[in-house]
Amino acid sequence: MASKVVQFGPLTIPLSQVFLLSKHTYGLVNLKPIRPGHVLVVSRRKVARFNDLTLEEVTDLFTNGQRISKAVEKLFNADGLTLCVQDGDVAGQTVKHVHLHVIPRNTGDFANNDDIYSVLEGTGNVPQQTHVDNDQRVARTATDMAAEAKMLRRQVGGWDDAVGQFIRYKLTDQSDMQQIDTQVGTVSPHRHHLVVCNSSPEKWPSRIEGMSETVTALARGSIRLPGRAMVTMSDFAPLNSNVCGCASQNTKDDKFQLIDVAVFPLGLVAKQLDVAGVNKLLEWLSYDILPTSWTPTHANLPQPEFDHSWLELTQNRHIFVCTHGSRDYLCGLHGGKLLNDLRSLIEQRNLQKHIGAWATSHIGGHKYAANAIVYPRGDWYGTWCDKCNTSTEPERRDDAQAIMDAVVHDVTWWDAWRGATNMSKQDQIAMWTRSADHADNAGHAESDEFSWVPATRQRSAFK
Repeated sequence: MASKVVQFGPLTIPLSQVFLLSKHTYGLVNLKPIRPGHVLVVSRRKVARFNDLTLEEVTDLFTNGQRISKAVEKLFNADGLTLCVQDGDVAGQTVKHVHLHVIPRNTGDFANNDDIYSVLEGTGNVPQQTHVDNDQRVARTATDMAAEAKMLRRQVGGWDDAVGQFIRYKLTDQSDMQQIDTQVGTVSPHRHHLVVCNSSPEKWPSRIEGMSETVTALARGSIRLPGRAMVTMSDFAPLNSNVCGCASQNTKDDKFQLIDVAVFPLGLVAKQLDVAGVNKLLEWLSYDILPTSWTPTHANLPQPEFDHSWLELTQNRHIFVCTHGSRDYLCGLHGGKLLNDLRSLIEQRNLQKHIGAWATSHIGGHKYAANAIVYPRGDWYGTWCDKCNTSTEPERRDDAQAIMDAVVHDVTWWDAWRGATNMSKQDQIAMWTRSADHADNAGHAESDEFSWVPATRQRSAFK
């Protein structure tokens, strides 16, 4: 999943296991933790002894050690912490690279409190109540370590630092300057997303292109458009049900011979199109510059010659989650859970008038499932639930929470960002590289209590 960007002694550590990275320090989850939440704070410069560090490096190590210890104590419900540096062989140091241990502690976790130091040296036994395997600290899986790093990243706020500082200081070799997260740049370039409204996810076949003559005409014509377009089915209906024909379901007899098509990110809804109407829509979409929902009557732009309405996108947001189980099991399983969590959060926050969460058919990248797209920004997110099949409901809710925070605060959740509509692969990678080190992350947004006044979005996000 991630490139190898940091060294811990002789070991090369994937970025998926790093949750904080500063100019001189990185935070690393532990392969063989003594206690749940046992992490390491490591000097970026590879030196064996504490006295080999410069004053600036020492300051950075312990400043970030304090930052990390606060997060660990909170996340793992610790009563206290053991902080220690094993400096040299006689002190029990096994990896010849300066690092600080941060170990959560609870009352009674060791029969003799000082036994923790013999365990650190590898000469003592891990007590059974620590819930860490007692076979001399058995190594964890890469999946477990990545999941813990992801959780810490959100709490510490270190993922943006990791990306930004890596790029800014370039303390690793150029040979390691690979694409840091392989999900970035995986959105197939497309200019528009054409959403066929009011279809039930349970009735989607594996391939939606043949659902009707009209849908087939739309799907075939979309790939010939300048910049291409993506066509999906959805249960989408406008937040204001009086806006367009999306509010009325297709009957069994229709079988999608007449379709309503929402065009994102433009915000147009074409009503009750037959094959001839689809051709008119495609012809209109072939123009280089088009009006949008925030400039619907621009005199110098080509106007649609078919029945249509405009969505309100200056105040409203739409989240599309792939739940296409007949196409891919993971999308159906994880997408459905994410969609339900998002809808629950929208209801809890009483945002039904401004935010809608909708099911959509296949959008690509099932291995990143659950996948979500947010409009009008056009950001794509892959939450990687297929990598954490043992994840608990709170962790799934964290993904929904992060997406909701990004939507509410009109920011990008860079930790799960795959790319965006109307961007090439190179542009997606370049945008992530430029933005992830300084933009507000959804994980930093206050989400417990807030009042949201929807504002007109900035067009620059689509440039």
